[in-house]
Amino acid sequence: MFLGVDVGTGGTRAILVDRNGTVVASHSSEHAAIVSAEIGWAELADTEMCLLAPSMQNRRILDAHFAEAGVTVLPSIEADAVSVLYAHVGTRHWSTVIAHPWLDMFGVPPGTRVIPMARPSRGFQVGLVLADRDPEPMLARALLDVAVQVDLRSALADVLNRHLSASH
Repeated sequence: MFLGVDVGTGGTRAILVDRNGTVVASHSSEHAAIVSAEIGWAELADTEMCLLAPSMQNRRILDAHFAEAGVTVLPSIEADAVSVLYAHVGTRHWSTVIAHPWLDMFGVPPGTRVIPMARPSRGFQVGLVLADRDPEPMLARALLDVAVQVDLRSALADVLNRHLSASH
């Protein structure tokens, strides 16, 4: 089992892209008292949350982290797109937990604070899963060629650090 996908048994191969970190994006007043470098999963139990729908893989990952912390989070809003979560966080009524690469795509809404989540004991990984074929599909080959040239882990760490320093 790798990347949440059974690979290697069905003629597939996987390339690790990132061990994803998560952050909570919250309106400033909600977590203003938090001065630590990160927030624990259990600390979000009573927070007004908007999260992805339970049928989505990233939501199932979050639910597992909350369960590991001994809490169940019942969001006020469930959505099937990260852009919808951002729209709700931007109203300053809800908070959400997202993977940090989304910060660069959507930015941080005004009045919103970004706080790293405590690392769960079992993390998750993001990667590419490709059919192991010869010849390789042209688009898959092009993607792989770019992926090996870019230091994606460093680029994503830079994204997180830039948004963390801007939101404090």
